[in-house]
Amino acid sequence: MWERIKDIFKAFFHDWLDKAEDPEKMIKYTVLKMQEDVFRAKNATVKAIAGEKTLFRQWQGFVETAQKMHQSALLALKQGNESLARRALEKQHEAQIQAQEFEKMHEISKKNNAKIKENIKKLEEKLYEARQKEGGLIARSQLAKAMTIASKSLMSSDDKMGKIDQMEDKILKSEAEATAFMELSEDNTKNEMKEMNDFFKNNDIESELAKLKKELGK
Repeated sequence: MWERIKDIFKAFFHDWLDKAEDPEKMIKYTVLKMQEDVFRAKNATVKAIAGEKTLFRQWQGFVETAQKMHQSALLALKQGNESLARRALEKQHEAQIQAQEFEKMHEISKKNNAKIKENIKKLEEKLYEARQKEGGLIARSQLAKAMTIASKSLMSSDDKMGKIDQMEDKILKSEAEATAFMELSEDNTKNEMKEMNDFFKNNDIESELAKLKKELGK
């Protein structure tokens, strides 16, 4: 009993799974998810490019600061103010270090963004390919469904025709039996009528014979 219940449950689950994994719905869902992936990737790229530009501006800002501090140090020396020149050189050195750090970060960001753009291009190509296949695959799926339904209907019709043929055989058998009973009934009626006719015929003959005997005085 338990095994039968498990078999019924498995059959029900597999039927539900087949319906859930309808090819047309799965194809449309997959294409939709690919579109969402491309959209999210583009949004992320926009933010990444904005970050790259920010790093570039910061890098250039420190470069400009280093150049300004260099000019300030020269001006301070011309004015004979070594202390001020030294402080300007220290700020120049700090700005150069920061400029180098931001230059490295900018280069890394630039390379990563290039990879992201390349990946987005590949995603868009795959999405285009999926969209190209979508219509054809759905049409093929619909054709396969129609063929399956037609085949099942034909098989079902064959079964129904088999039942109709069986009923026809029964009807033919019933008709044959009815005909046989009618023929037997007609034969019995004919025999009874013949017997009655013979009886009355014999009676008439006997009556006529009796009359003749009477006329002869016998």
